[in-house]
Amino acid sequence: MSPAEIIAALENHLRHIEGRPGGICADFTLQDLRGFDFSQRDLRNAKFTGADLQRCLFRGSILSGCDLFAVNLAEADLEYAQLAQCDLRGANLRGANFTGGNLTGANMRDGRLMTRGDGRNMVFRQFESDSDGNRARLDGANLSSSKLDSTSIVQVDLTGAVLSGADLARANMTDANLTAANLTDANLAGSILVNANLCGAHLKGALADMETDLENTMLSSASLGEGGVIGSADMSGAIRSRGVDSLEKDVQDRLKAHHSWMKTDGIKGKRAELDGVDLSHVDLTSIDLSGATMKGANLRGANLAHASLDMVDLSGAVLDSANLESATLCGANLIEASLVTANVANANFSPAIIRDADGQPTGRTWSANLTDAQLVRANLRYTTLRGAVLNGVQFQGADLRDADLTDAELGDADFEGANQRRTKLSKVA
Repeated sequence: MSPAEIIAALENHLRHIEGRPGGICADFTLQDLRGFDFSQRDLRNAKFTGADLQRCLFRGSILSGCDLFAVNLAEADLEYAQLAQCDLRGANLRGANFTGGNLTGANMRDGRLMTRGDGRNMVFRQFESDSDGNRARLDGANLSSSKLDSTSIVQVDLTGAVLSGADLARANMTDANLTAANLTDANLAGSILVNANLCGAHLKGALADMETDLENTMLSSASLGEGGVIGSADMSGAIRSRGVDSLEKDVQDRLKAHHSWMKTDGIKGKRAELDGVDLSHVDLTSIDLSGATMKGANLRGANLAHASLDMVDLSGAVLDSANLESATLCGANLIEASLVTANVANANFSPAIIRDADGQPTGRTWSANLTDAQLVRANLRYTTLRGAVLNGVQFQGADLRDADLTDAELGDADFEGANQRRTKLSKVA
């Protein structure tokens, strides 16, 4: 179709929706529409069966009830699109962005389209195995009651997504990021969640069975509720939170001494020295470790939500998949720290106020330093990074929506694939 024909079809479709004369429901079956901009269009109930929609823009579009059977949406941008009750069976979603979209009741099962070949024979149209939902971005999307059973959504980003009541039976979610996702009453029977990150996920009432593969699945700070996953699945291979009481006595003593040190302004106790200590998957919710030295510490999957970590030294520390939601890290040192797929939403990395011996402000501040840190696919929504040193930080695929990076140093920072919608940045002079 030519651009003029596409535009005419869109205009006729709008007349159809509005009930005006000359209206015709758009039919783009098997059309090559690669790269076309459909953003902010009302395309409800349009037919796209088998269409090639690679790299198309559907930002904020209304696609509710559309026939998207066996379409190619590779690398398409559907951010905040409305796709409720869509037929997405057999669609290629590789690299597509559905961030913040509404896919309530969508059918995303497997499917193959039969079309007529060059001769008289009918042929099946099917995408290569490295397709389906692999590496798609669905963070923050609403997938309530959607049909995803037997689909392949390997390495998919479902951070904060709503999957309540979704059918994920036998779905392959290997390496998927489901941090803080809502899986209440979801069907996970027979699903593959190997190496998936479900830290902070809500799993109350989720249905699982002995065929559900939870090998190396991260469940730190996940809300399991009663029954469901915890009652039916084999949890032996899953990685769950552990309490402080699971740590060696010496480490527990250091944490207690630090608490006294903070509470008495240094009169009692001692500043914690936790360099290289293994604190992986430990529940440290709301702990105050301000001023502690934790260089090279292992905090993978740890729960540090609402923790006070001002002026802490976490240089070279591993915080992959850790939960740092609403934590304060003013003036913290995270040089070369790894926070891959970590949940850092609403955390505060503002400059720390330097005070004198009497606790009075000196008028000087100390910036948080994240030079060369790894924040790949991390959740940084609403995070404050004002004035932070972010030189060389790897933000690839990170969610930076509504984050504040005003006055931050960003030399050589890599934002490839990052969601920077409404991100605050200093204006270039």
